[in-house]
Amino acid sequence: MLSSNSAAVSYEAAWTLVSLSSAPTAVRAAAVTYANLLNSQNDNNVKMIVLERLEEIKTKHSKIVQELLMDILRALSSPNPDICKKVLDVALDVVTARNVSDVVTTLKREVQKMTQDDNSSEAKGIVYCKIVVHTLMDFIATDSGMQSKDKEAADMAAADAAAGPKMITKNIVLSDGAYATQM
Repeated sequence: MLSSNSAAVSYEAAWTLVSLSSAPTAVRAAAVTYANLLNSQNDNNVKMIVLERLEEIKTKHSKIVQELLMDILRALSSPNPDICKKVLDVALDVVTARNVSDVVTTLKREVQKMTQDDNSSEAKGIVYCKIVVHTLMDFIATDSGMQSKDKEAADMAAADAAAGPKMITKNIVLSDGAYATQM
């Protein structure tokens, strides 16, 4: 039922599976189904609900969501800034030193697509860029549980992302070593 052609059947099967079992195999199957629904459905309401379910799974099974991080980030191609923000909210907590460069590359690619897309409005692109920059800065500032070596890798990946499309921002290092961004 998880691989049903009906999105409603797949969703309900995944929800039922997670409700009845906390076994990693069952949770992984449900999370994969949610990630597939996230990328296959056009309805923004469905995407938001699926993202909420993934966020719930993340609280107890973050490693499973971490495995699906790149699949979840594919939903950034949505033209809806609320969907993009929710995707980044879900993804931010599962970024590690191992996948930070892939995440930054994906974010950089999405920002470039947004700025090069003639059909998108300039305001939507600016909103999206602000979301991405704030997410990256939050990740760097909170250290996301990484060690100093891992933080250096994250800083280098963020610097690489900054080499992409230019925005008018001012990054400030506060006296306690935290980062702040002024737009």
